[in-house]
Amino acid sequence: SLRVGLRMRRTATILSGSACCVYGLTFTSHFYGGRRSVGYVPFNSETLVTGKLFEDIREAVYKQADPKLYDAVVIINLCVPTASGVPLQLLPKEINGVRIIGIDVPGFGVPTHAEAKDILAAAMLKVARSEIEMGPVASPRQKQSDMPSVTLL
Repeated sequence: SLRVGLRMRRTATILSGSACCVYGLTFTSHFYGGRRSVGYVPFNSETLVTGKLFEDIREAVYKQADPKLYDAVVIINLCVPTASGVPLQLLPKEINGVRIIGIDVPGFGVPTHAEAKDILAAAMLKVARSEIEMGPVASPRQKQSDMPSVTLL
């Protein structure tokens, strides 16, 4: 999910996990074409147990949700926050028009690359379904280019 997120335009990615995991993922993501910085929400035993980690994640998401820069902010809980039950589903779905997408990646229980892709696909389909249920998207007020466009129904 990190690799895909880093390739998407106008998308910010924030990780919450152990420092060693975050370092390894961000380091290797650049070999897969990641060309942007990755946000990181650090934690320790105290912030994890007291719930402060969720508040720190929420604060980081609000800081990143700038509609001039981003259309979406993806926050990814890695092993420890996921196993500890940090509730990304309590984050708002949208801040200032910027979509907020939370993904829990239970690394301890995801032994293969294919299964990790299944987790990402499930998260993306969940977001797509919720957007479809909101109804049709209005056409742009001004034509963007002379090229033909495609509308998905």
